[in-house]
Amino acid sequence: EDLEEAANKPRTVIASFGTTAGALAALISFLQSGELPLDTDTACEVLGLANRFSISSAIDRASRYMIDTLTPATAIERLTWVSQQLQSPKPRSRKPAYMFPNLRKTCLDFVAKNFTEISVKYFAQVQEFVQGHASLMVEVLDRQRKSATPVKSKSKSSKSNA
Repeated sequence: EDLEEAANKPRTVIASFGTTAGALAALISFLQSGELPLDTDTACEVLGLANRFSISSAIDRASRYMIDTLTPATAIERLTWVSQQLQSPKPRSRKPAYMFPNLRKTCLDFVAKNFTEISVKYFAQVQEFVQGHASLMVEVLDRQRKSATPVKSKSKSSKSNA
C-alpha cells in the first residue's frame, strides 16, 4: 500500500524526507552507482540528507564538493546553512555543537577573507545576511580582526635576552 502511494504521489514521499527531489535523486544515484551528482543548487540538501541517513562516504564527498566549489557567489549561503546545522549540545556546554565543524570553519574563513569582494558583488545577499544573522556577522568580523592582527614573534624577545 505504501509503495503504491509512493508511486502515485512522489511529492508526498519527497516531502516526508524533508528535502528536494534533486537531493533525493542524487543520494539514490549515489547508493546505486557510487557516483554523487552534485551542483550548487543541491549540495547543501544532499549533505543534510546524507547526514540524516549516516552515509559517511556521501557526507565526505558532499563536504569536499562544498569546499572545492566555494566562491564569493556561494559563500554566504553555505556559511548560513552550515551554521544552522546543529547537534545536541554536550552537557554543560554553552557553545553550539555544529554537525560539520570543518566545513563551517572553511566557509567562515572564506567569507572573512573575501568579505569586501562579496559585499560589492552580492550586496543584497550580504544585506540580508547582516540583518538576519547578526551573531554570525560578528563572527565574520572577529575572524577578520584576528587575521589582520599581526602575530607577535617570540624570536626577537628571546634574542634580546640572550
